Amino acid sequence: QQFRSGKVPVLITTDVGARGLDIDDVTHVFNFELTADVDSYVHRAGRTGRMGAEGTVISFISKREQPHLIKIEKKLQLTMRKVFYKFGKLVEKNAGKRHLNEQNHRKKQGRR
Repeated sequence: QQFRSGKVPVLITTDVGARGLDIDDVTHVFNFELTADVDSYVHRAGRTGRMGAEGTVISFISKREQPHLIKIEKKLQLTMRKVFYKFGKLVEKNAGKRHLNEQNHRKKQGRR
């Protein structure tokens, strides 16, 4: 009730707890453990962006959960933006490769 009224800005719940929730104006959903079940993922994500509103879903995943992500992307026919945490920084997959290539290029130039 306190979350629904806006008194408490964050709600933490399980899949079972979230099933009966119908709360307006949820702007973000954070998944701290990615489900292997596509329908459960869709249900979780569906807590945000309702009735045409914008919403954001952020999923924190480990290497062990990557097959689940691939399965979800294939079934939903979408590609999710991937950002990695490396060396204390958030790095997009392609940006990280570009950064490493620039470093390698500089090292090779210095050896001439």
